[in-house]
Amino acid sequence: MKRFLAALVLCATVSCGNAFADAFTLEEVEIQPATTTTTQQDAAKINIKDRAEQYSKQNVKLQDAVLKIESAQTDVKTQLAEYEAKLTEIKTRQKAVKEERRSMEQNIRDVKKRMRSLDSAMKKINSNMSAVETESL
Repeated sequence: MKRFLAALVLCATVSCGNAFADAFTLEEVEIQPATTTTTQQDAAKINIKDRAEQYSKQNVKLQDAVLKIESAQTDVKTQLAEYEAKLTEIKTRQKAVKEERRSMEQNIRDVKKRMRSLDSAMKKINSNMSAVETESL
């Protein structure tokens, strides 16, 4: 690669007052040897082939990822259906238990009521018996 120094490049700047100011600068220019177009074309073909291979590999990876996600979605949907079925079963059992609890509470109230009734009847009988005994004496 050869370097060539370009001599005296003239840059002119114009200010608002249309005054000219000349400035000279030196710029370094790199000169590269000419390359053949066939080499560039071959490089472009290789680059295109490499990119195509990369894209196909990425495409395969993406398709694999999509399949894994679909499989995971199926598993999650199955698990969700199982949980919903279990919840429905629990709610049904809970409702049955609640109804059974109400029934048992009602039975307990009824039995307590009968006990009070029997206790009061026993008291009445005992009081009547003691009244009869006191009269007979």
